[in-house]
Amino acid sequence: MPPLETLLAMCGFALASSATPGPVNIIGAMTGARHGAPRALRFVSGTTASFLALLVIVGSGMLIGTEWVLALTWPMTLAGSAYLLWIACGLLRGGGGNSSDSDCLSSYKMGHQSGLNIGGSGSVA
Repeated sequence: MPPLETLLAMCGFALASSATPGPVNIIGAMTGARHGAPRALRFVSGTTASFLALLVIVGSGMLIGTEWVLALTWPMTLAGSAYLLWIACGLLRGGGGNSSDSDCLSSYKMGHQSGLNIGGSGSVA
């Protein structure tokens, strides 16, 4: 059994990720509206079971042997800080104005790209 700190962290993550709106919550609500509560309950139960299985597998020790990742903490912190400084310098040198509206992405393309970046974020990992 995982330590109490791990269990509390897992419970907090499960609560936050299941309470936030995401694809599973939206599909569950749409299924309930179109086909009734019993059919939506089957869908929600399946997603909950798979999420619980994923959380238990990862939280109970499947990540043992990945201590080498901790060795990358300091180099990644330095690399990330250098990248953010590079972006900040570019913003300072850029002047801050838009060159023209034709250079801007359309709202469809911007939404599509943000959907690709966000991916499957929502109630179930």
